[in-house]
Amino acid sequence: MAQALSYTAPQLIEKFCQFEIPILTPLEALQTCLANHDCAAADIARLTATDPIFCLYMQKLAGEIQAQRNGEVNGLEHALSMIGIEGIRAIAGQLKNFEKEHQPEMRQVLAESVLASHIAKHLAKMKTGYTKDIEAAALFARATEWLMYWMHPKRSWQLRRMFYRKPMSYEQASEVLFGFQFGELQKLVSESFFLPHLNQRLANFSLVPVSRELLQAVTLHRQNDLRLEECSRALRLHLGAPEMTPIIANRLAQIVCSPWLRNAWSRWKDIAAIHCHQKDSQVTQAVIQSCREVDTLHVQFPQFQLASALIDPPSPSPYAQYLSITTTATTNSPVAINANASKRDKQVNSNHLLEKKQREKTLAYTATQRTYLKGLYRKLMSGVDGISDAKSAITQFAETLIEHSPLERVVFIVINQAGTKAKSLLTKAKQTEHENLVISVDFAKNKVWQKFLAHQAFLQFDQMKHQAYWSQLPDSIQNEHITHFILNSLFYRNKVRALIYGDMPYSKAILPPEFIKDFKLLCTSLAERLRVG
Repeated sequence: MAQALSYTAPQLIEKFCQFEIPILTPLEALQTCLANHDCAAADIARLTATDPIFCLYMQKLAGEIQAQRNGEVNGLEHALSMIGIEGIRAIAGQLKNFEKEHQPEMRQVLAESVLASHIAKHLAKMKTGYTKDIEAAALFARATEWLMYWMHPKRSWQLRRMFYRKPMSYEQASEVLFGFQFGELQKLVSESFFLPHLNQRLANFSLVPVSRELLQAVTLHRQNDLRLEECSRALRLHLGAPEMTPIIANRLAQIVCSPWLRNAWSRWKDIAAIHCHQKDSQVTQAVIQSCREVDTLHVQFPQFQLASALIDPPSPSPYAQYLSITTTATTNSPVAINANASKRDKQVNSNHLLEKKQREKTLAYTATQRTYLKGLYRKLMSGVDGISDAKSAITQFAETLIEHSPLERVVFIVINQAGTKAKSLLTKAKQTEHENLVISVDFAKNKVWQKFLAHQAFLQFDQMKHQAYWSQLPDSIQNEHITHFILNSLFYRNKVRALIYGDMPYSKAILPPEFIKDFKLLCTSLAERLRVG
């Protein structure tokens, strides 16, 4: 395999050093900025802050200058201050851009590296308070992967499988695929580009020797067990090492942008909490804050959207019921196993039919729909910066639910100042004839709805389950040929001021639990947006 590729790791580094890898920053914008006589290093830094390849090139040029001095280069701003505008102009002609829609796998990894640097910054603030070297090390921690993705675009899935599915054996896998070990190339990249000393230490850092103890530590952390403090010296040295911060940051960045890795989210979140000596909630907040910062910078994720893995909850372990049945069977005698075999098969078949029938009755709710609703949630939580006025927020809320959710009709209901009556203000539906619904509520007569006036509440009304209260609903709802609907009150400015109503006319299907959870979050975000005004 190594002969077929016809190059070695040092030859690969030489191609990298010749500025052959394209940068993400548009060359026209860079040339325009450099042509301005008032251009300063800070202007270049703002323009290229989300371009890891450009940052790597600047790190190399600044490292060559710094080689004769003490200390090291930490970050883009430090590098640009050493190179100067004239130094950037000297190499600008050698740079090139990616072709349109070219190498999305590599550009996805570059975007994840930008996210990792922001996560590392927040983790470092919680742990030590100094962030510059940690932030730069996290940004360049996957520089070796950038090079390999660029050289082998047709082997992107092999690389992805090597880095994501087999993180403990990628050294052997890279030797089989390319003829040299990944760690060897990582050391050469760190030395050739004068990366921070922390990146050079990362090449020799491995969690393989303590992987079993690390998983045990995560279990003890979740149980708040004091035996966590009695772990081995080797594990303490690994968990407390500064190299762990960029490793954890990059792993969290990969997980939140990779839906198939969402099961690893809780594990690496716990590892980060142990490393930083903080609560899980603070680590989660740091990751979410980093995602917001990267989203504000308009970083493009060409394959998987930012934070797409956080939309769905972690899936349960597969074949749980099968494993429990097998365990029970092995504890019984052979005679009992034979006697209960037919009953067990019938039970499994009946459960399968019940689950199949339940799936047929439940409406579909895809990951794409959840992504759209998550985007609306972020815009509503951004306040005036996300959506300019309250009327637009209500309209966009209803239209997004109609276009990207199982609901077929959404009604925004306003409550009067006295809190005695309510009337629909806006109705959106997938079919035009369903938009004629007008809901008028007199809380003195419709006492079922009075529970929504005390605080923000949610309830899913079902005609069979709530048959005793169905006759107390407004006549307009009883005449709409619906079997169930959802209702959520909006609490803002110290009282409940509106209601959100949703249903599916002429449908007996039920809404999936995942959508119900997202619907509640959206209603909370809409209430927050209306509070701002």
